Amino acid sequence: MLARQEDLAQVRKRFVAMARHEFRTPLATIQSSADLLANYEDRLSESEITELLESIGQGVQRMARMLDRLLLLSRAEAGKIANQSEPLDMAATFARWIAQASSDTDAAAREIHLEIAPEAATGRLDPKLLAEVFLNLLSNALKFSPATAPVVVRLAREGDVFQLSISDHGPGIPAAEQRHLFQPFYRCSNVGAAQGVGLGLAIVRVIVDLLGGSVSLQGRPEGGTQVQVRLPQRSRSSGRVG
Repeated sequence: MLARQEDLAQVRKRFVAMARHEFRTPLATIQSSADLLANYEDRLSESEITELLESIGQGVQRMARMLDRLLLLSRAEAGKIANQSEPLDMAATFARWIAQASSDTDAAAREIHLEIAPEAATGRLDPKLLAEVFLNLLSNALKFSPATAPVVVRLAREGDVFQLSISDHGPGIPAAEQRHLFQPFYRCSNVGAAQGVGLGLAIVRVIVDLLGGSVSLQGRPEGGTQVQVRLPQRSRSSGRVG
């Protein structure tokens, strides 16, 4: 119980630090832009007004994304997520998600290798939950890998269990910090100035757990990290999970 209380105290501490930066920064941008529009609109050019409005919109979107992720984590931890499995064409589905991730992370020119084994070409999984798992992991790989190094995505299948692996060439994970990686708001000490609040892996872990799967991370001999996810496919929709 003492260890659990200490972990919760650390989570609260990290949340306060995250909120201070992730909410205060966009709020400050919104406030300053709104003040300029209110006080100097008649002196601003049309392009300056457009730029200020875009800054306000970007700040609102950033806060909305953060709230959406917090709500998703809360619902997943409470087991209030519906597992709506359906037949999927894995090649088409993963190709679409990769294009989306490249666009979202401004990494359209990044090299992403997708390898899907023949036995994993089709299956039955929940596309929304699988997308949350995959896009969070791919976003991390793209964020921390050098621009010249490819990210490799592999999908295989053993019986009714899909095996997804994502390999990057990032800075790796310090051994002493690996046990904290799936805790909310935790960020490794070697991530530098890379943006993020430490929710992606926490969301991945809780969704994978609810779906009866497993997720693990390990360092690669040539450098970087490989994340492996195992997910059992469902023969039909199974309502709420958890």
